[in-house]
Amino acid sequence: VTSSCAIQVARRTEEQGTCGMAAEVASSGSGAHSARSQFRQALSSGAHSARSQFRQGPVTSAGQRAVEQVRLKNSQLATAIRTERDERFQKSKAALDSKGPAASDRELSSASELLNSKMIHLFVDPAGRNWYRWFVQMDEYGSGKVTYEELVELVRNELKIGKEELSDSFLASIWRSLDQDNVGYTTAGKFGRFMRKGGHLHRSQVPWRDRNHKANSTMATSLKKETDVLLSEFKQKLEFEQEAKTKKAGEVYNIEW
Repeated sequence: VTSSCAIQVARRTEEQGTCGMAAEVASSGSGAHSARSQFRQALSSGAHSARSQFRQGPVTSAGQRAVEQVRLKNSQLATAIRTERDERFQKSKAALDSKGPAASDRELSSASELLNSKMIHLFVDPAGRNWYRWFVQMDEYGSGKVTYEELVELVRNELKIGKEELSDSFLASIWRSLDQDNVGYTTAGKFGRFMRKGGHLHRSQVPWRDRNHKANSTMATSLKKETDVLLSEFKQKLEFEQEAKTKKAGEVYNIEW
């Protein structure tokens, strides 16, 4: 009995030792797995932090530096243009006496009819007589605003309206009506309302296709006349040269005989 009891106690002791060893191995395995997980997380967080610092850091590539340089130049150019435009507005204000008389509605209608009639006379195609097209052409900076000097440029140089047809004082009074707030410029809306006062002239004209055909016919007739004159002069020159050659040949023949 004693020996059998001793055997059972030895077996139990062996089983307990085996279980303890298994527990230690399991605990060591979980610890290694936990360490590996922590190592991976550290690597991942470090890479993410490095990427974030790279994105938020200073521009380093040549392409990005070129883009920044172009943006800086464009910003400086826009600032210079705005400064020059503001100076021109101030000069436009100083060029005119704001206390002078402004044109009445009747005078505005008369001036508008003059400008529209000049457009009809100079440009056969209706697209060339669009007032907004001329406003955009005057608006050098694309700001939607034009100055008094730009209006004078349109009237005197583009539409060929002399001082005998539209005096400087009358043109200045028209400008005062367009720039009633004395800010040094007028907008497309105000200029459009002024030009539409004479817009009825476009509807009373001969259709542009007929006028275009008539203008082309007149030009063709004039060119034909010039061509005929040149041909006639050329023929006369040839006849004169031929006559001179014949005369010289006759003289040589007579001398030889």
